[in-house]
Amino acid sequence: MKFISLNIEANLHHDTALPFLKGSKADVICLQEVLEDDFEFLKKELGCDGIWKPRGHSHSTLPRYSAIHKKRYGSAIFSKVIK
Repeated sequence: MKFISLNIEANLHHDTALPFLKGSKADVICLQEVLEDDFEFLKKELGCDGIWKPRGHSHSTLPRYSAIHKKRYGSAIFSKVIK
């Protein structure tokens, strides 16, 4: 069984994280800092079912995080075998 755990830093690295995750053909994918708004998108892109658990809200005022300020983020687990 292949297992991957990755911090995707909200939606800042989808362009590199998604090709890596799709190419990995992992059985289970655990992601940290997943935006609530992106959870369904990631399920579809990865072709997996999943669960998402909230951890908090983004409070950073740094310019690179302005698009996600005050959005909920959490951890997600994706798998093709979740029922």
